[in-house]
Amino acid sequence: MPVLKSTKDKNFFKNLFNDPEFSDIIATVHNQADNTHVQYYMHQMIVCNSSAHFQQLCSSAPADENGCKLLSFNIIPEAFELIGRWAYNNTDFLQRNDIRAIKEALVYADSAGMEDFRQALLQYFLSSKAKLCYCINGLYDNYAGQWQLFEDICELGLPRDRDMLNRFVKCYIPRATPSSAWLQELSIESKNGLMAAILLDETASALRENVGAFTYGNDETETEDEDVYKNFCTSTFFSSRLVDSQLRNAMMHRSSGC
Repeated sequence: MPVLKSTKDKNFFKNLFNDPEFSDIIATVHNQADNTHVQYYMHQMIVCNSSAHFQQLCSSAPADENGCKLLSFNIIPEAFELIGRWAYNNTDFLQRNDIRAIKEALVYADSAGMEDFRQALLQYFLSSKAKLCYCINGLYDNYAGQWQLFEDICELGLPRDRDMLNRFVKCYIPRATPSSAWLQELSIESKNGLMAAILLDETASALRENVGAFTYGNDETETEDEDVYKNFCTSTFFSSRLVDSQLRNAMMHRSSGC
């Protein structure tokens, strides 16, 4: 196997994703929607050090005649690429706006215990929605539009994301109010549901009566939380995820592979 050249380029690991020349993992991704599959080439020295999940998968996976670990995933390729590139320290989600891919990647990450990746991807999704609110002023400046966005972000989030989602709602969709039909459905679920529906109904009425009190979209009255989301930068969010120099050196001096 060719020796990897020493480099200080921050893309050192990013460029190795799906590179068959140095791979010792073959990941087959089965797209059950259209009954097709796609193969990706990966490297144990990288993914097993960056992800406990991949380390566990590789430890029990079968190998082919060349020693390559054979992994299998039931997920759409676009979602797997988000996960796979993350394992290679590629934290740029800017080219992935497919809501289905994001949702599947989040679900998989939760089941696999990849909480750092799940949090980062959810942050990216919220930041993209926040930027849209600012770029297209008034797009969500109505009850129906804000409620639909509220449903979207809650569909992707989990109970432990409550504080993060709450900040987003207060900053960008403060007028999100449930419909009477939604409140009625909530009220019949349980006693707590009935109590919540009554309180929410009162809150919704107050919002409609004080609609002029909101400063939605007014740059002169931005809160600290609004500024955080408006100026959200994925590269800053990921700045703490540093590359281990020992891992880099180990990859450079590997003597065997498939």
